[in-house]
Parts: sequence; structure tokens; C-alpha cells
Amino acid sequence: MKKQALRKLVHLIAFTQDGRQVHEQFLNVDLYYEESHPLLDEAEFRRVRKIIRICGKQFDATTAIVEEFELRYNAAGVLVREGSRLGDGTVIGDWHELAAGG
Repeated sequence: MKKQALRKLVHLIAFTQDGRQVHEQFLNVDLYYEESHPLLDEAEFRRVRKIIRICGKQFDATTAIVEEFELRYNAAGVLVREGSRLGDGTVIGDWHELAAGG
């Protein structure tokens, strides 16, 4: 996707245990915060697709990265670890370990 097209979007990529990408989605930032999304909000959606990892990036109106995040789930689709790094470099949760593959 071209950089201009990333304005005010959240890009999500989901992976299985073996590292296979099984889902990719672009969401408008407003919809990301205001609506429910099966990939993020439904354990059953993740369980059926064997999703154990979601990586995401949120872009602002200038296409700068506002936040990068990673979410880890168990086989039942339940969140077990999460971490993020904000655009200003602030780290939240287990970002360093998750970004390093931990």
C-alpha cells in the first residue's frame, strides 16, 4: 500500500503458531476505536483460525506511526501478552521482548 493511503489507518496482520500470515486488515482509525472487530475482540475468531499473534501499526494523518503494537494469544484465542511502542518512543508492556520475538 502506498504511504499516502496509510493516512489515519490501523494496519493489522495476524499469524499462526508456525508464523504463517492468515489475516491482514486495514481499518480507519475512527472505526478501530468505535466499533468491534472480530480479529481483536472475539477469542473464537482467533481460535478457529489458530491466530496466536497480531502485529499492528497505527498511522496519523501525515502517515507517521503513532503506535506499533503486538498482541499474543493462547490456543483458545485469549490474550496472554501485549506490548506497544508509541511514536515518541514510549514503551508500554512487553514491547521489547515481543518485538525481539519473545
